Amino acid sequence: MSLPTKFYLRNIFFLIIFLAFPLKVFPSENIKVCTERSPPYVKVNQETNELKGIDIEIFKNIFNKLKIDYLIEEMPWARCELFLENGIIDVGIKVSKTLEREKFLFYPDVSWESVFVLFTNLETKKNIK
Repeated sequence: MSLPTKFYLRNIFFLIIFLAFPLKVFPSENIKVCTERSPPYVKVNQETNELKGIDIEIFKNIFNKLKIDYLIEEMPWARCELFLENGIIDVGIKVSKTLEREKFLFYPDVSWESVFVLFTNLETKKNIK
């Protein structure tokens, strides 16, 4: 599967999640979103302190097209999970599904497979036994 196709499918995946997600939306209220730093998916620009990365760009693209106001905060994962559980945060980016989290989070019935591949050059491969 080509890289642009993966990004397209990922955009569709996020769109389905957010359309199916029961949000507490009021006209004057932003959707509160949390995520943790994990380059290249989520990273912080050191000069501007702005959140960047693949996941951030996809999220912004979807919410801007839907004309939904949002505020994304980068924080340690433990705090993000606690805020999600207590309703302080509405949406979490990159939240894996567990039985414990299913008690307080909504997960759509969408399958998504992610494959991680490690590349090396031939010289390095020869040195790894």
